[in-house]
Amino acid sequence: MRQRSVTSCQVAASPRCVLLVGLLAAWQARADGLNAQGSWGGLAIPSARSIGEGNFALAASNAREPQFGEHPRPRSYVLGFGLWPGVDLVGRFAEYATRAPGFVGGNAADGISDLSLNAKYSFALGAQGPRFALGLQDLGGGGRRFRTAYVVGTHALGPLDFSLGYGASRAESFVPGRRAALDGVFGGVQYRLASDPKLGDWTAMAEYDGRQGVAGVRWTSPPLATIGDMRLQAALSRSGGGAGHAPGATAWTFGVVLPIGDSERRLAETSPPAPAPLATVPVQALASPAAAMSRLKDSLVALGFERVRVGRLPDGAWVVSYQNRRFAHNEVDALGIVLGLAARAAPESITQLVVQALKADQPVLTVRADAAAWRGFVEGGAVAAVRATTGFQRGDGLAGMAIDWVQDEPSAGAWAQLQLSPEINYMLGTEQAAFDYSLALRVLASVPLWRGAHLVAAVQQRVASSDNVDRGEIGVVADLRQDNGLQTLALHQSLWLGPHALIGAAVGRFEHRAFGVESQAVVFVPGRDDVLRLRGRQLERRNDMPRGADEALALSYRWVPMASTWLELGAQRYNDGSQGPSLVFSRWFGDIGAHLFYRRGGERRFAGVEFSVPLTPRAAPVQGRIQFSGSPSYTRGIRTRLLDDSTSRNLVEPRHVRDLQLSWDLEVQALNAGRIGPDYLASQFSRMRQAFRLYADSP
Repeated sequence: MRQRSVTSCQVAASPRCVLLVGLLAAWQARADGLNAQGSWGGLAIPSARSIGEGNFALAASNAREPQFGEHPRPRSYVLGFGLWPGVDLVGRFAEYATRAPGFVGGNAADGISDLSLNAKYSFALGAQGPRFALGLQDLGGGGRRFRTAYVVGTHALGPLDFSLGYGASRAESFVPGRRAALDGVFGGVQYRLASDPKLGDWTAMAEYDGRQGVAGVRWTSPPLATIGDMRLQAALSRSGGGAGHAPGATAWTFGVVLPIGDSERRLAETSPPAPAPLATVPVQALASPAAAMSRLKDSLVALGFERVRVGRLPDGAWVVSYQNRRFAHNEVDALGIVLGLAARAAPESITQLVVQALKADQPVLTVRADAAAWRGFVEGGAVAAVRATTGFQRGDGLAGMAIDWVQDEPSAGAWAQLQLSPEINYMLGTEQAAFDYSLALRVLASVPLWRGAHLVAAVQQRVASSDNVDRGEIGVVADLRQDNGLQTLALHQSLWLGPHALIGAAVGRFEHRAFGVESQAVVFVPGRDDVLRLRGRQLERRNDMPRGADEALALSYRWVPMASTWLELGAQRYNDGSQGPSLVFSRWFGDIGAHLFYRRGGERRFAGVEFSVPLTPRAAPVQGRIQFSGSPSYTRGIRTRLLDDSTSRNLVEPRHVRDLQLSWDLEVQALNAGRIGPDYLASQFSRMRQAFRLYADSP
């Protein structure tokens, strides 16, 4: 009898073969997740796999740490993301404390309230070989509650998944004889119980974490397409025995995994759908270039673009100038729509297209493209043709050129724009509270005046605060309280100095009560995405200001080795009067940025992570002369103070060594959150086509 291969089995599609292929697929889909220890893997141990580049995971658990004793309400909150292929970082907030009234405005903790950072690097030996990983738990910080270094290997054998590792722990133990997790040999096995495309996956696990045995089950949901293919996870486990004979305990863990990086990769690899039929155009319109350009202008205005003009250069190229505020996630969406519509509208005799993007009625980007290449690209052609024939230049690439505009005046623009965003000051995991905060709603209004000028006003209203902040009248906790009323009223003027520098200055009232000036400059390195940034602020000195808050200065150089990766080195005079270096490593996953930072001001050193997210729809509704939106790039994060053996106290200092934030950030408001370099734009052609398909390509 001839033995059938898997390939021929799939072709025959017999019931036996379908079952075999389904089982093989289920075995390959592993059920890793974030656990309470802040590692990606099993119920209590890390595996040798990583979260996945650009993927974010969040989990909460009541799993305990036996070496700290029996606490009535242990809690761990973990947030992890895949920074690079095989590299993930996980932040953990562990709360093993009860709170009692303490010093002014706060509560005293009678247990552990700890912030920690974990890192792991994993790699594979061959396509089907085992994976190995090196990991560090509880990097830096003043406490050593969970500090461990480990190595672990993971391999699949049929339906079973094995992990085996060894850890060296320096974590603290409050109960004599009880060891910390991942101290010595640890390991575990997983077995897939069931896998269903509608009901999700169920996996049984049995582990030893270096101190105790753990057994349980984890459920992972199918991808939820309506929420970006997010997966839900839930685990139930039972632990006990082992070193020190800790009593048994049952624990739960709930989490979500959001595959942002996978979505971006799929976008780059996905072929567009079949082209939509071209709209019927009257013969007389086709015969008139001016009528075709007028029709293109009307289409762009109908889509919500402002200040639209369409014209022609002496060499015959079509020129389209526009200002975009509707597609606020990323300027490449607007660019793809404009290029796609212009390529569709241009007669075959038109070989070149020139597109200019405006901000504050000033050109910030000029693109020259081949009309035929773009016409073929939006109809489903390969990206190579547009990549070879499309050029990007910052600023005004048409300066001094004679343009024959179809109409002398551009289309109308908005009278004002209102950007709404939450403003929150907070402290996490301190002796005063697990979480103290003050939340306000902020409205940033901008009114265009003349070319490059805006009148900007920021007003905020406090909407909620933690009890400690509400009660506190002095001290650290009270410093978090948001002020109400007019925060900023200033005149902002920006100006391009050729194609390689954008400068801006503002004069007015800042920080609620102080008059002063702000200035900034962005200098672009020719032919690269690298930039030199200079920011400064000088305010009148007031008695109610914190020390040093009247003067701040920041100078930095941003090196961009890859379109989605930045490294920025700088020096600052911070708002608390201290001085020192700063270092920021940034990874962009689509429109979400992860920024690892280190800042030193005097003797104070801080490290942490921030995330930049757009708080506005990718395509907002078409609006009138008053436009409402969220922040195009909103940044918040968490940090911890770095201590050494000579430092005895980890003081809470929420206002110290903070990056300088200006009232009108040119990068956020005019330069696509800094993503306007030629290398970055050349990497976004697939997204440009997708935006054209989603928002402009209709029958």
